[in-house]
Amino acid sequence: MLWWLAPLVAAIVVTALTIGESQRHGRLSTFAVVDNVNYMGEGAVWVRAFRTDGAAGILERYLEHPPHAPFIVATVFAAFIIGGMDEACAHAAGAVPLLGAFGFVWWLSRRVAWPMRLVTLALCATTPIWMWSIEIVKPDYMAAIAAMIAAMLLVLDARRKPWWWLVANGMIWGFALWAKPTIFPATLWLCGIAVLLRAWRVRCERGGSLVGHAVRMGLLVGAGVQVVSGPHYAIAGGEIVRYITRNMFGDKSGAWRWHGTVVEHAAFHLLGGGGRAMLGPARVWMVTCCAAGFVVAARARAAARRSAVALAALLAAAYVPAAVNPMKIREFAAAFQVGLVFCSTIAIVYIWRVGCVCGRDRRRSAMVLGLAAMLAFAAATLAWPFPRMMTADSRLEADARAETIDATYRAVVRAIDASRSPDGSDAWIVVGGGAGAVNRGLLNLWMTRDRVPARAGSITSRRDRDKTLNLLGPADIAVAGVGPIAGSKGGKRTGWSEEFIAHARSAQEEWDEYARVEGEDGSYFVFVRARDRGGTKRIDHDEDEEAAEY
Repeated sequence: MLWWLAPLVAAIVVTALTIGESQRHGRLSTFAVVDNVNYMGEGAVWVRAFRTDGAAGILERYLEHPPHAPFIVATVFAAFIIGGMDEACAHAAGAVPLLGAFGFVWWLSRRVAWPMRLVTLALCATTPIWMWSIEIVKPDYMAAIAAMIAAMLLVLDARRKPWWWLVANGMIWGFALWAKPTIFPATLWLCGIAVLLRAWRVRCERGGSLVGHAVRMGLLVGAGVQVVSGPHYAIAGGEIVRYITRNMFGDKSGAWRWHGTVVEHAAFHLLGGGGRAMLGPARVWMVTCCAAGFVVAARARAAARRSAVALAALLAAAYVPAAVNPMKIREFAAAFQVGLVFCSTIAIVYIWRVGCVCGRDRRRSAMVLGLAAMLAFAAATLAWPFPRMMTADSRLEADARAETIDATYRAVVRAIDASRSPDGSDAWIVVGGGAGAVNRGLLNLWMTRDRVPARAGSITSRRDRDKTLNLLGPADIAVAGVGPIAGSKGGKRTGWSEEFIAHARSAQEEWDEYARVEGEDGSYFVFVRARDRGGTKRIDHDEDEEAAEY
């Protein structure tokens, strides 16, 4: 029974090593950027609601402002409650998705001896995808793990299952949809393919109508989906659709659009940049094992061949949406990459068992040596590229940026004291311009940590002067920055930040430039409302769709 602790130990070790490597490069020990800080900021807002009104406060917050990624926000909130308002605690919560993935790998390898199981688990644990999961604190990984576990359970065999088993399987799909609501088209596509593949396998082995099997299974799986994710989509369905439409076809459609040939688009998530980041050199042993397993299965009985075909079709179904999507973000193919980890595990177990059953000692010995060589290769080539990608090329540069951001935060706190509302309500801060290192998430995180009576929102899409000033109407403080440090992802400059600052400066009767923090590669500006606000009506629009990014 104690052997089931192996996945937990593996998850803790990978999480600890990843956080340690990040801190060594100044990542977690200085400041957080990109998506992770937004989720940590929302988790901090939940902490504030819990401190004020308990569980009822969180429920009210959830209903009024449904989170972009409920699972991540919930785990970050739990991490802050248990471990305190420390960024490392939020990143440590990344061990939860890893535990799910490693636990499933351990279950898939249950039919081989424990030394082989440990080697297989170690191989899977040295895949860079898990380090990204901890470092970025994104929901894509948990959603991909849950979806692929549910898919594998559907297509691995065609044995008879009671109706409740299919409903339970649907609940796993529902959890995947709840973990990352805004990728529901891709998740539902994968779910539909998995149901069809199971129906095909059932028809091949027991006869009957393919359509009939698929409809029955689809209804039962769909019922389970609704139990878990239905309430969230009933609350936030409209906003989810608007978010997808805006990113795919609206004003943000060009932000992550990648320009390349058809072949480069097709290969990006396996052989290109996405594959190198998420899978690294582990692609070599994974693809090798899957190919070898397919060859062995092709020479075996019909059931093994059908399993191999179903798994290959499932991987293809997970890969196609990410490959045809013009936006190339590495996490878009997370389901495929997680599936490749699971399929390579299945192939290892299958080849090992075939060798054992047939009594082919030479094949078994060769496989042990091959896996040992793969493990040595995986461990030797494992790298942590994200600290330099996400912060700076050196620790000195990272420290300089961190000091600029910390100085900006201190200026914001002083501005809060200078603009204290007579009615004693929380100060309302709007962060304007392109998404930068100082954003609403970071401010909410640090202000909750320091118990500063203020809340932050953002205006991140381009507006004209009148629209910008109208959205700033209820605000007490405005913050914006220019230069690469305050720019969009990848250190690009953003013209919108300059425009936002110009709009604030143009309304001198209402806004004073309170502070300016200079950095080596960028500047931050803090504006405070100048007019008397004693009679100003305060509007609680913490997540107003016009004043905050969903």
